Amino acid sequence: MFLVVVISLIICDVVFADSGHSGCGGPGFLNRHTGEITSHNHFNNHNHYHRNSNCHWRIRANAGHVVRLSSIHFDVEPDANCDYDYLNIYDGSSNSAKLIGKFCGGSDVEVVSSSRYLYLEFHSDDSNEFTGFKFKYSFQQASAGCGNSFFMCKNHRCIQKSFLCDQEDDCGDNSDESATCKVAPSNCAENEYTCVADQKCILKTWLCDGEPDCAGGDDEAGCGLQTGISGCGSSSMQNGTSGVISSMNFPIEYNNDSKCHWDINVPPGKYIKLEFNRTFEVEPGEGPVCEYDRVTVYSGSGGRHFVGEYCGYQAPDSVIIPGSHGIVRFSSDEGESLAGFQIKWTAVDGDPTYVNPTVDPGPFGCDKDIYYNGAGTIQTPGFDPSGHYKDNTTCVWRIFGPEGYNIKLHFNDFGTEMSHQCKYDSLKIYDGPSASDELIATICGNRLPHEEWSKTNNMMVVFTSDKVYHDIGFRAVFTAVKPNDHQVTDIAACTGTPTVLTATSGTILSDLYDGVTEYPNNLNCQWKINAPVGKVITLWFNAFEAESTENCNYDYLSVYDGKNSYGLLMDKLCGMVYPEKMTSETNHMYIQFISDETAGGFGFNLTYTIEDPLPSCQDSEFRCRDTHCIAYSKVCNGHDDCGDGSDELVCGNDGVCGRPAIKPIESNTRIVGGREAIPNSWPWQISMKHYGRHNCGGSIIHPQWVVTASHCVEDNRNLDHLTIEAGKHHEKKDDPHQQIRRVTKILMHESYDSDLIDNDITLFKLDKPFILNEYVDIVCLPEVVVADGANCMVTGWGDTKNTSGAGLLKQALLPIVNVDKCNSTDYLDGDATDNMLCAGYDQGGIDSCQGDSGGPFVCKSGTKWDLQGIVSWGNGCAEEKSPGAYTKVINYIQWIQEMVASHP
Repeated sequence: MFLVVVISLIICDVVFADSGHSGCGGPGFLNRHTGEITSHNHFNNHNHYHRNSNCHWRIRANAGHVVRLSSIHFDVEPDANCDYDYLNIYDGSSNSAKLIGKFCGGSDVEVVSSSRYLYLEFHSDDSNEFTGFKFKYSFQQASAGCGNSFFMCKNHRCIQKSFLCDQEDDCGDNSDESATCKVAPSNCAENEYTCVADQKCILKTWLCDGEPDCAGGDDEAGCGLQTGISGCGSSSMQNGTSGVISSMNFPIEYNNDSKCHWDINVPPGKYIKLEFNRTFEVEPGEGPVCEYDRVTVYSGSGGRHFVGEYCGYQAPDSVIIPGSHGIVRFSSDEGESLAGFQIKWTAVDGDPTYVNPTVDPGPFGCDKDIYYNGAGTIQTPGFDPSGHYKDNTTCVWRIFGPEGYNIKLHFNDFGTEMSHQCKYDSLKIYDGPSASDELIATICGNRLPHEEWSKTNNMMVVFTSDKVYHDIGFRAVFTAVKPNDHQVTDIAACTGTPTVLTATSGTILSDLYDGVTEYPNNLNCQWKINAPVGKVITLWFNAFEAESTENCNYDYLSVYDGKNSYGLLMDKLCGMVYPEKMTSETNHMYIQFISDETAGGFGFNLTYTIEDPLPSCQDSEFRCRDTHCIAYSKVCNGHDDCGDGSDELVCGNDGVCGRPAIKPIESNTRIVGGREAIPNSWPWQISMKHYGRHNCGGSIIHPQWVVTASHCVEDNRNLDHLTIEAGKHHEKKDDPHQQIRRVTKILMHESYDSDLIDNDITLFKLDKPFILNEYVDIVCLPEVVVADGANCMVTGWGDTKNTSGAGLLKQALLPIVNVDKCNSTDYLDGDATDNMLCAGYDQGGIDSCQGDSGGPFVCKSGTKWDLQGIVSWGNGCAEEKSPGAYTKVINYIQWIQEMVASHP
């Protein structure tokens, strides 16, 4: 159908416990940071592996990491073609991925994956056992490569650099020989390399030494980072009247995560002319600056003066460096790599009157290089405090101040679209004229920012906007100031001495908290809340964001039930996943916030109350709105057993829910990807929108309550621009029966696990109830678990993968997949928890996809439709043997009922 998977589904960092069986003893699915893999369960270098073995392992690293696999011991029956016993290693999550190598015999094995996955397959036949293998694996940053002593083959095997050009195919794909070597003719010795242009013989030890010994320089081509000279294979010192420099491997793809530089010196009185080869491919940024890969040119001793920065797919015009000394720098990140660049430099006659061409002002006339001669103002085009900036605006200001000064930027007006990490509209400030310089700040929202200062005499300010939401823009004054005139204002408010709180209620804010400004580095903040004996403390989370890392090891908030950190740790928080509240069992609470020396977040806004302890409820009891307990068997029995009606608010079968007035189509068609729904035939379907953009789906379970997926809001719980729209058929156009509501409370399940995507359920309380009618209505909650094989319906506005119907509400009928089959190796391989349902077709083709997340998965029970699932996650969209995973709603009925009851 339309394909439903999850917004965060593909980007989430899923971490599961090791599960499944390899067939050789031990788990077959590995996701811990380090571990070992052996050919048999009790490996000791002497025992032999079993005959007729067929074993497999799938290793999955965290997002942004790759897998490094190294053999500790390897002894598998030798054979020229590895036909009998062998280990296959694939660069992906299954044996359909690219084969890195087929290994047997006694050679060492060292590989690095290109993605998060490695897949290993071991086979032994019915004869000849050997001692087998033992590997260690670890996760490393994607940019780490094979390490300095290794060469990375094109197939991602790692070999010793000493194996290069030895006329042996050590890589298995000949990339160790073809990259830098030529077959030596009879007049060159075995330890010599043949230059291409003049057939000159040079020692192989001269390859990649940073000095071009061949006339054509081919002894330095393709060397990547093996040379410590320029970083791109040639010498960093370019002296004389002409020369050529290029990215490594040009015109073949350059290496990721590279840094290269060249110092160009021509005779005094001459200038330097740079002419770019027409083949120019350097990964462009998404905005107006070169955010990812870039060629940057400077002039003057030490490269003090910025000349230009270049990326994209069009070769720049010739560039003049006004002086006899210039610097060219190239940097690439760990992402996409392209053909790169080649630059011919020549010495030309100097012209003291020469001025580089003025910067193209850009489509909005606001791109400008400012050479400081006094304070000035920069602002969004046509700034008007009562107006707003235009769609798709891009502006770049580079401010060049005098030597020995810093640049101060003071804001008079500011207003942009607010979003998590400012991913839509933003103002970015760099400590220098290039995106390669330190990022000082990324700002968005409506609060007036504090002053920003550069550490150098240059600053680059970049404003970007998209085409959806607008605000007033900004106006700021820049000034050059001596460093000693910079009054430091961002001094940490907490330096290790606890703040003691004894009032019956209060507020706790992180340093500089305003909902936008990032908290300072190197904080150690502590609070002690002391309540009278017999009282307890409830800590309420109004807003929270800290640097997100696994295990919260860098920036984190720790809450203890006790007087100090020796008390019971109630929780350790980072990122943007946080509970609504925490309540102590004692009359003391200790809170500590730590930040390290790098990236952070906007911090937190907490309030606390001191109160009497709530009466304890048993697992079999329901807590009423007034906090007293009743037997859960009395909930939804048609009687007001709580005395305030809170036990009858959300019930599974009230005779009204789940019965559309407009009859829906209950089947699929031959159209790949499902079919368009009859307008308003699924009246509980809502569209959750941020800043007017459809983000996720959801279901109406009460006139004033909607249920959706936690992952839809885990990175943004800002209520200011969040709306819920019901009665919709069109994603982007108004509909005649639509109703729009604001959200007043977001109640994320307190056990939501963003790694496992477990307990993926959240409730929205609306500012006012929906008016129920034939176009907007309530879905039933389930009373029994849906049976395997049952056909159920998923609906939403998610990605259609070009199967038609984009922008219209679509539906697809999907069968429930047995959980054991769903968790089998060929399917989700143990990734579905007990809190999930699986649904989909073995052959794929119909599924839910990005944008459908949080939406309803309903099954028909008699004459009504029950909300059995919430669209949660999946591996791709509509792929073979990859059913979607849906939050199993029946596991959360009591949680839903108690949340609704306790939030009038």
